Amino acid sequence: MREIKFRAWDIEFKRMVYDILAQDDQNVLDVSPYGYEVMQFIGLKDKNGKDIYEGDIITGMSSFYKDKETRIIEWDDEYTGFQPFVGASFPDGYNFIDVEIIGNIYENPKLL
Repeated sequence: MREIKFRAWDIEFKRMVYDILAQDDQNVLDVSPYGYEVMQFIGLKDKNGKDIYEGDIITGMSSFYKDKETRIIEWDDEYTGFQPFVGASFPDGYNFIDVEIIGNIYENPKLL
């Protein structure tokens, strides 16, 4: 069964909140008047075993080109999945491999 988890960026306190649906039996998202940016776990882990979420900044390479690239994990409506792991990311269905999380778009914007 697919594991469904979420984390959220607390806009007011500028911090990441994990396990947002299971913290002290209350909905953490009601706490901040400024709101949260919610990100879903994509069901994959990086090469170090770390969970990959929407908004993560990763490095990896195409199994075809062997060039290291930096990418942002984003939902793609056209291919109904998370880029760069679905759709037309690479020709002929080559995979994005050797993936490592190097940060996320909220805590590490300088990596963009």
